[in-house]
Amino acid sequence: MVGEDAREIMRTAQLEEGAPAYCLLPTAFCSLRRAVEIEMIEKIEREESKTPDYCIVPFGRYLTILAGLCLLAALADAILGSRVSRFVAAQVSLDGELSPTRLLRAHLIFGFSALALLLYAASLKIPRFSFKARAPVWLLIIGIGILLLVWMFDKAEFISEESIIARYTSSALILAGLAALANLFIYSRLYEGEDRFKLQMFWLLAGAAMIWASCDELLMFHERIGAALGQMSHRGSLQDLVTLGYGIGGIVFLALFFNALRREFIKPDRVFYKLMASTAALFLISQAADSFDDLAIRSLRLPETVSGIPLEVIFNTFEEIFEFLGAMMFLGSFTVALLEFKDHMLLRSLVEIAGRKMISERARWRRGWATAAAAMTFMVIFIGVQLYSNASPRQAARATGDRPVSLFLGSRAGLRAPDGMAFDPRFGLCVGDEKGRKVVVFNSAGESRIWLSARDGLKSPEAVAWAPDGGLYVSDDEGCQIFRVSPAGDARVIASERDGLKSPEGIAIDRDGNLFIGDEKASAIFKLAANGKMSVFADATSGLTSPEELEFDREGNLFVTDDIGAKLFKFAPDGRGQIFATSSCGLKTPESIAIDKDGMIFVSDSGQGKIFRFTPDGTASVFAQFGREFRHIEGIAFNERGEMFVARPPYYVFKIGAAPR
Repeated sequence: MVGEDAREIMRTAQLEEGAPAYCLLPTAFCSLRRAVEIEMIEKIEREESKTPDYCIVPFGRYLTILAGLCLLAALADAILGSRVSRFVAAQVSLDGELSPTRLLRAHLIFGFSALALLLYAASLKIPRFSFKARAPVWLLIIGIGILLLVWMFDKAEFISEESIIARYTSSALILAGLAALANLFIYSRLYEGEDRFKLQMFWLLAGAAMIWASCDELLMFHERIGAALGQMSHRGSLQDLVTLGYGIGGIVFLALFFNALRREFIKPDRVFYKLMASTAALFLISQAADSFDDLAIRSLRLPETVSGIPLEVIFNTFEEIFEFLGAMMFLGSFTVALLEFKDHMLLRSLVEIAGRKMISERARWRRGWATAAAAMTFMVIFIGVQLYSNASPRQAARATGDRPVSLFLGSRAGLRAPDGMAFDPRFGLCVGDEKGRKVVVFNSAGESRIWLSARDGLKSPEAVAWAPDGGLYVSDDEGCQIFRVSPAGDARVIASERDGLKSPEGIAIDRDGNLFIGDEKASAIFKLAANGKMSVFADATSGLTSPEELEFDREGNLFVTDDIGAKLFKFAPDGRGQIFATSSCGLKTPESIAIDKDGMIFVSDSGQGKIFRFTPDGTASVFAQFGREFRHIEGIAFNERGEMFVARPPYYVFKIGAAPR
């Protein structure tokens, strides 16, 4: 056809101009080029008429390809990522200790960068008019890009609720909620089908659920609900049960509207239901990882660490990843539902605009390879920036008086969540490992001995206290019990729920051998006399809200931290109490107490990463400030040389040296 058109153009031009053909070559060439362009456009239009502009790629093949790309990215990380990650983590080792958090972060950056490149390469093979087939792929690529930025520049423990990922997840859920409400508006004004009311209710409840989930990410509703349920049932926190309820609620929600959704969306030219199936799978995986991680580790007897990274950390990391990607997919699904309304009017317009710009396959692949090269350069820059951002010296904390700060216990010590601590020169430093369900004593050389464990009935050690005779007292929050371990190693329960305990936290022993127990749920301090008689020493009438840790000074005064009330209380031996310090002194979430040989009171603040120092008259100052990566500090204790030990979950115990003489 092109040849015939060219000859006809030449004859017409020659007749019109009355000139030889060779003089009309420029005109003929331009006309021929125009004819080629017209033919290609007609070819594109013929292809459009044969192939609908909805998703061409079958859903099963779509998921199979995605799973294969994930495996390829994991293989690339296993072969090359391990070396790169260890190199990155080694640049910022702390006293020779590789940070498992940064090691995992480097692995994730490498692996997900590879996955993003593979997804982009796969998107080039999707037919050019499959707009809805490309949309989720690009949505995943954008989500991975956000994750990479967070992992590179967020120095906090990104696996925790404090991570900035939670903020991005919340933002995506808010946008998804707004998209659902936009669908509600469309289906209320323009939809005339028999399922109008049901679809309106679906979009209304979906929007409300997205907004609730967004608030939950920021305000941690499920943690608070789990704590409240645990307090009512006296079974400890039921957070995992709440997240499991979220998953079950999502399944019930879809089941209620399944018939209406099936009639409206499950059609050959619809892709919304396919995206929703993928999104629901991501949501259920994230809830399962959140609900059953501890159960899986215990029941399957999985190793505690993988390549030096605690398995629990890995579970929590991928839980956050799936939550974020699920939120992004919710946003994409609800947006596609808007595009598919009314016979794809908006979608067809977008496809037509995008399709007219594609003239030749050669130009398309040329742009594709150029973009792939740019993406590869982008990944190299990512790794370079990660190395640069981690190149600064890794400093855990700064203490006043030029006191040195060093790592006393690292991940090799086997701790999973060090919390309460106490020191005795005869035995060493005693550490309660809350998630490890054990109490371990370390000598000055770092050698350890387990004094109490889950085999003795221990569930969640909170505080520890040495007795004058060498015995050890341990409070068990989840088990609602108090243990006493003799110097010979014999353990027994000396107080429990039947004695009025609800959630024992801090413990301390006075000069007469009486044991004082802070109960955060009872908002009280109990006194267990040496003869075994239990009584209430102080209660909510004293102003207590949630007593956390206890410590006696040399005069017999009892100091108590109240983390919810952001207060520090002081009780005289006769029980008279007063508020010793409040948030006006800088306290936010006071945690542990330690008193040195000079009578100075030290309080750790887990929310700010600070250790406050108070003089006996109440004058406050900041003794130490921990960096953002180590901000969530817990128990503190002094040894006989005036050195302070600071617990920082999930595996660190730092030592702050005594003031130089």
